[in-house]
Amino acid sequence: MTATSNLIHAPEDVRRQFRENYNRTPFTFEHHIAGHELFQLPQLADLIKRLDKFPGQVYYDLGSNASVGRGWDQSGQHSADPQTLIRSMETAGAWMILKSTQTDPPYAAFLEDCLGEIHMLSGRDMARETHGHIMSIIVSSPGKVTPYHIDGECNFLFQIKGSKLVYVFNGSDRSVLADDELEKFWAGDLNAAKYRESTQAQAYAFELQPGQAVHVPVNYPHWVQNGSEVSISISMNFSFRDTRMADLYRANFNLRRLGLHPSPPGQSKMVDATKLATYRLHSVIRKRLAGRSPLP
Repeated sequence: MTATSNLIHAPEDVRRQFRENYNRTPFTFEHHIAGHELFQLPQLADLIKRLDKFPGQVYYDLGSNASVGRGWDQSGQHSADPQTLIRSMETAGAWMILKSTQTDPPYAAFLEDCLGEIHMLSGRDMARETHGHIMSIIVSSPGKVTPYHIDGECNFLFQIKGSKLVYVFNGSDRSVLADDELEKFWAGDLNAAKYRESTQAQAYAFELQPGQAVHVPVNYPHWVQNGSEVSISISMNFSFRDTRMADLYRANFNLRRLGLHPSPPGQSKMVDATKLATYRLHSVIRKRLAGRSPLP
């Protein structure tokens, strides 16, 4: 491998970061994507037109910033034309995300090229270990805040235009992210992770400029403060085929709803194996029953 790959700048210290810290610890690196034509505002306005045939792929939040811990607005109410909005981000006070842009062929090809480099640098088998490759493009007005949240996917965030301060918290620390929050998240509550100001000083702080990127492991809480200019970022995400931990948290969520007090994952291999087998069997039965045709 050469010291510089096509999309990611990868000297030896960066390659070591990818090998050792992939989905374990946040880290930054440099890339060569900032000037790419696919991620400039005119091209993104054209992309919005093409995404119109896929409902829900363009989401935006308007208005003044609320608190970091406000969570996501899941009302789905939109009152602005996104094609007009993206051209007026300098003054709109908006946060916009173009979701699943890999449904558009040029963006799909770019995503697979970049994820291929990421996994080559990490020494992982992308096809065998991952699925659900997704690329979202985030366009933010000056000063806009992305609220504190966790993701169920592994994330690489690339800065294209403007700057932002990204705070990433240790998702393995249960004083930061409690077990019951993980249970609720994996059961479907996107706002399950609760921001605690007392943990802010423990967060990693990464100031991203164009040409820089940060890796955020699965379930590592984070929030973002945009800089003084319009920001364009690319979020590349993927899921792991191994769903053991997620399924254990879902199992615990169901047990807690029954009034039980399940132990967190990792305390007993035997208990975890029993819960996992029971939960997966129940899931298979439920899906089969849901898929049955009604009797004539």
